[in-house]
Amino acid sequence: LTPLGPDYTARELIRDTRATPLVVCSNRLGVINQARLVWEALPAANRRRARLILMDTPKPDSSTKTNLSALSSHIDPNRIHRLPWLSQGVWAPMNQELINSLSQLLR
Repeated sequence: LTPLGPDYTARELIRDTRATPLVVCSNRLGVINQARLVWEALPAANRRRARLILMDTPKPDSSTKTNLSALSSHIDPNRIHRLPWLSQGVWAPMNQELINSLSQLLR
């Protein structure tokens, strides 16, 4: 709902451009509330194409392992993707977990 001009927010920009939203959240305590609030704020037509990306953090907390399954009861699990924490130097060569995650996301 970020304001972009008088009576115009990011929601209207997403709707007007027919964008496919990528909602990116840190996979940690509080992400369920954050993700669901953003998801519900999306225009319905765009929500049907949207993707939720849970980004792991360098230090996982007690919720990291269960957030995806908890969100899957509210958001289509095929639209939720979990990306691993990328430590320095992981890009060359990319690790298989990252390649698999990006392949699923780009389907």
